[in-house]
Amino acid sequence: MENRIKALAKFLELSEEEATEIEVCCEERCELSYGGGEYIVLTDDEANEAARDYIRESLWAFKASWINDYINIDGNLTEFIESMQEKRCESCNEAIYALVKDRFEDLVEDSISADGRGHFIAPYDFEENEEGEYFIYRQ
Repeated sequence: MENRIKALAKFLELSEEEATEIEVCCEERCELSYGGGEYIVLTDDEANEAARDYIRESLWAFKASWINDYINIDGNLTEFIESMQEKRCESCNEAIYALVKDRFEDLVEDSISADGRGHFIAPYDFEENEEGEYFIYRQ
């Protein structure tokens, strides 16, 4: 965790004294806080996994036409997906995952390529910030 704290301190341009004020909120999720801001500091692999997990849990909120591109069924199911999303919201997530399951990894890769990992990991500003071997996301 010490290297992650150093990376955050460098990113925030903190003095050594200010850096001592960085608090560990959750070591398991690499969550740190400083001056009212909360951050997640991740390696490249951890960031990919965090974005993938977010996408997996939020498929219900993706554009139906985007989801349709990853379904291995001939035809356009956009209207059907939109109807499920409108009526069931979060509770249709598993049904949508079942539709894209065979191409889920492609969907993840394309979503990250289109929007960046920050879009999925950093709800504060949707930004991904790199500091050395770490990626920093404001929460």
